[in-house]
Amino acid sequence: MDHTKNNLPNIVKDELLAVLNKGASYKPNEISDALAKAISEFDHSIGSALLNLFPDAGALATMPENDILRVIDDEEHNQDVIARCESGTTVLISMIDPSKSNVWVASLGDCAAGKYW
Repeated sequence: MDHTKNNLPNIVKDELLAVLNKGASYKPNEISDALAKAISEFDHSIGSALLNLFPDAGALATMPENDILRVIDDEEHNQDVIARCESGTTVLISMIDPSKSNVWVASLGDCAAGKYW
């Protein structure tokens, strides 16, 4: 989906740069944490975009169903947000450090990576 392609790489880059900008050396778990944070932030943004279509969580809880459906069915304004929530996304990221000492693999959705013996 274009939303993932257009947004997730920048989120990952920003998180990795935040680690690298702390100094020349980093610990492998800092890269792991940065990848996890980036994917979690991206995943959270998909749900937040849907909730932002409504006035607030309290109002949503008391909104009549017809009003909720009107927001969801507003294809002109809300189609992309709704489509992202309905279809979700699948992401698989793998990286190796320049020294080839560490490999990181991160995923979102129903994908998995690994070697099975």
